[in-house]
Amino acid sequence: MNPKLGLVIGILALVASIAAGIYGYIPPIVSVMLTLVFLPMVILCLGFCLMSKPKKEDEEERKKIPFIGY
Repeated sequence: MNPKLGLVIGILALVASIAAGIYGYIPPIVSVMLTLVFLPMVILCLGFCLMSKPKKEDEEERKKIPFIGY
């Protein structure tokens, strides 16, 4: 999954679960459980988005040697 898409979906789901819990559409415990699921997803996707942008001095090196993992 694209990290940016995951970030958008995670933020929307997180806001929706909190809003639904506040306005009483779902029980508060369900809202808390959904928040516990989507909050780490948002943080992880945000980290992926930030790590995927190369620094100015690393751009040329990334073109020559692509990242293949650890």
